[in-house]
Amino acid sequence: FSPEFGIAKAFGKLLTEDIYNSVKGHISLQKKLKTLKVKDVYLKASKVSKVKTIWQMSKEVDLNSFYYPTTIIAEPTEVIVTGLSAFPENCKIVIEGTAGQGKSILLRYLASTELKEGTVLPIFVELRKISENNNLESLIVDGLKQLGIPITEDELEPILSSGKCVLLLDAFDELGSAYVRDSITSIESWCCKFHNLPIIISSRPEGTIQSSAHFNVYNIKKLMREDFEAILLKLFDDKKEVEGILNNIDGKNIASLVSTPLLLTLLAIHYVEEGDVPNSLEGFYENLFHVMCTRHDSTKPGYVREFCSGLNKDDLNNAFNAFCLECNVKDYSSISFQNANAIATKALEYAGHNESSPSLFLEDIVKVTCLLLREGHQYHYIHKSIMEYHAAKCISNMPESTKIDFYNHAAGSYVKHNQVLDFLSSLDNLLYIEYFKIPLIKGIIEDLDFKFILSNMFFFHSSEIRRGSSIDLHQGCNVFRAMDIYYDTDFYKFHNDVTQRLDTTNEVNGIDYYSHITLTEPHELEGYYRYVFNELKSKMYINLEELNEFVKKEKEKYNNFNFF
Repeated sequence: FSPEFGIAKAFGKLLTEDIYNSVKGHISLQKKLKTLKVKDVYLKASKVSKVKTIWQMSKEVDLNSFYYPTTIIAEPTEVIVTGLSAFPENCKIVIEGTAGQGKSILLRYLASTELKEGTVLPIFVELRKISENNNLESLIVDGLKQLGIPITEDELEPILSSGKCVLLLDAFDELGSAYVRDSITSIESWCCKFHNLPIIISSRPEGTIQSSAHFNVYNIKKLMREDFEAILLKLFDDKKEVEGILNNIDGKNIASLVSTPLLLTLLAIHYVEEGDVPNSLEGFYENLFHVMCTRHDSTKPGYVREFCSGLNKDDLNNAFNAFCLECNVKDYSSISFQNANAIATKALEYAGHNESSPSLFLEDIVKVTCLLLREGHQYHYIHKSIMEYHAAKCISNMPESTKIDFYNHAAGSYVKHNQVLDFLSSLDNLLYIEYFKIPLIKGIIEDLDFKFILSNMFFFHSSEIRRGSSIDLHQGCNVFRAMDIYYDTDFYKFHNDVTQRLDTTNEVNGIDYYSHITLTEPHELEGYYRYVFNELKSKMYINLEELNEFVKKEKEKYNNFNFF
């Protein structure tokens, strides 16, 4: 998927009149706009709505055929997204969601919708494609050129300032770590320069862009049981089959755990192939590789597929686990052919099959499992969470000493490994708790200083919405991100209690919480605010005690096991 740009049905007028008139003084750019082959541009731009899904991998489908309106939480209200009009005018927003909540589909849907409306030019960019030779600006310019709009980087600024564009930046969390700082600098400079340019960015919770004071953060609401039928009816023509899936879900009592469209789709795939659903969420991912390997052969009784690589299904799975772990370690979301072959060679060696061809192994993963896509000269996963699960599976099968080394390493980089760690909390529960969770909580408690926390939370006012934000200090980010990830409910309550109590106006914009409380309510520091903070910290101490007790009991249970 190269960067896609939607141009609505009135794209001719939008480009050759509206934007044309907005870039006066740029004669060369006006000439290019006036001579565009607008029909070709539109046809290329319309591909933004064409996607391959894990449900139907054989061909691209129009996302409008299966899109189920996303609900976002914009405190204190919830908004159903049916188009750009769901957001404030000229908004600067991060749409935050966990793995599988449909962030990319939502941004593509917005681009597709604006394509039909024809009032603005939606600029859709996949941030994972930023590289050493391709920064954000050049990625947008190259994408426009691919559509037949041959602008230069110098001509990008007048287009963005025209008031006729919306910038849709997908998957900030998949941006390579080496390019985060420069990309944030570009994005924030555009926020300052182009007040009439809406910028919408999607990201998982661990994305650093959420810390920017230029952006409001909206969260995608989790699916509820009442959403399931409407989504499944977009996948199945037979209502009775949908009823069968729903009855199966309810019978297994896992409905409350299925909170994303991805998990619901995986569940449907498993039901179609196996006639049943797993008892747990881990079962989705555990069985996914098997289901995807055999789903195309279910109509061929007695048929056992031979893989191009010569591996059997279990060996292919083990090698894929190692391949995913290496990709995760290297922070690859897109993988060049050269890097993919090098990683495949290493993965096959790890799995004990170094005589197998790495290119044929990749062929099996792409064509049989459909978990890896090949587009142009790159590979990428059908969904990032698939890479993270199989990476976790690989780690869980390693010797205990190696797993402990990983947990010690992850304690200092848990944001990067958060989803892998989440899978390991089930796959390797005891060691995960003893060597990662307990040391992490101890570290958080040590750093959780009352004055430090409040001094690193600032007020800022944007669109008459008051909210607080931590500053971008290394230590501060670690503490705040740990709280967001592992104590999100309690930390939100603490943050909300303090914020709602404090009386602020635009005049205190940029002042940290501690300074403001000291000036306005000095006697409350040792009263209300200290009490709320100690309540938060007390819950962490209780959690730590419970985890230590769990590890102790588990070890005693196995120490007392009698083999004779």
